[in-house]
Amino acid sequence: MKTVLIPIVRGSIARNILRSGTLERLIDKGWRVVAVFYSPFGRPVPKYLRDEFAGPQVAVESASHPRRSFLGRKLYRVFYSLSDFLVYDYSNRSFRRVRSDGSVVWLQLERLFLQPLSRLNFLKKLVRFVDQIFFTSHAYASLFDKYRPVVVFSTSIITSFDQEFLKEARYRRIKTAAMPRGWDNVNAKLYRHTPDLLIVQNPEMRRQAIQVQNLPAERVRVTGFPQFDWYRRPEILLTREEFCRRTGLDPKRKIIFWGSSGKWTPDDGSVAQTIIAAVRENKLVTPANLIIRPHFSDLAARRFDHLADGRTVFVDKNYTPSDFFRDGWDPSVAETVMFVNTMHHADVVISLCSTLVLDALCFDKPIINTAYRSFYDGQGRDVSSLLYAFDVYAPILTEEAVDLVKSETELVSAINRYLVNPAYRRANRARARDRMCYQVDGQAGQRIAEVISSL
Repeated sequence: MKTVLIPIVRGSIARNILRSGTLERLIDKGWRVVAVFYSPFGRPVPKYLRDEFAGPQVAVESASHPRRSFLGRKLYRVFYSLSDFLVYDYSNRSFRRVRSDGSVVWLQLERLFLQPLSRLNFLKKLVRFVDQIFFTSHAYASLFDKYRPVVVFSTSIITSFDQEFLKEARYRRIKTAAMPRGWDNVNAKLYRHTPDLLIVQNPEMRRQAIQVQNLPAERVRVTGFPQFDWYRRPEILLTREEFCRRTGLDPKRKIIFWGSSGKWTPDDGSVAQTIIAAVRENKLVTPANLIIRPHFSDLAARRFDHLADGRTVFVDKNYTPSDFFRDGWDPSVAETVMFVNTMHHADVVISLCSTLVLDALCFDKPIINTAYRSFYDGQGRDVSSLLYAFDVYAPILTEEAVDLVKSETELVSAINRYLVNPAYRRANRARARDRMCYQVDGQAGQRIAEVISSL
């Protein structure tokens, strides 16, 4: 039986790979799977994870970050930081500079130097060579000796944890596959290891991987998002009446969904308050409910609890906390099923330029992006609109798949337009879905398993 070793650094990756179909497809193909969970605090794998995943063809292990000497850590951090300059995203750098009230002159000088530097592909090859030769720790060699994998599948290629597994695999001449954790980081940092096959979630990411990371086109495969496979499981859908019974909402009212961006946007609650006021003051063309979904990074703050009224405003607490994963979140199957139902029954989705937009595209839901009262520069000026200059979001704006609003008045107007005509921008959303979500057909996990099996 062939063995594939899969490092898992976050609970969301456990959902995407282990809970959304990829694990089952690998087992069906006869693979033995070794899931190695990153344990930032040196703890063993919790019992609930072992009970959920361990079995005849699945082994569960934990591993902490590799230990280096003081000098080794310093050198590694310097090397790591400098190597990131070989991938230059002006939109990202300018947002960070403006938000910190940095010098625009310095930003332009930086661009003048770093943008040409990022195009020197021989430097990227050199960095990858140096990283492999001088910074391979062999910290996880015992796991390789124990399980003797024939493939290593990295599920978050930019993390140092995954990088160590990829480097150990190359040292041992073991085949590798890897994928980015999310859709917005292919052009954020240099991939210091290039796998035999890179799996990406959409065609835009494939283009970026070829152009920015200097990967050969034949080594980049598009599969779609495995977590979106849940969206094509009709057997898990609740009726409108049952969903509203569980949330305490009126099934006869429309449902507006608003998602917070968490601790990074501590003032975004004003958007929710605008919607609540519109609901209560009859500013909407039809009666509506509001579902507020906090961000998992912000759960402990309970910022929105006081807004729930048990009638028309529901604060979604459907999160699975975890003290094992560093980000404190491990989305369970039950949580995922409830989230699918929330998106399915929503009539309008409102958020910043986050993954919630891709979720909404999968369900063909009207989408409103807010570009105010989210981010501020050092002088307190609202710079939220700069978020929408990011290169990764350009395809959605180019396809005009969303309404971008910059004030409370524009927000209420956009909500009313969609409540009257939910088909508005439908064709645009379909084009954006094809570009950003690929094939939402419930088969992404199968495609990932096929790519791994092809090695």
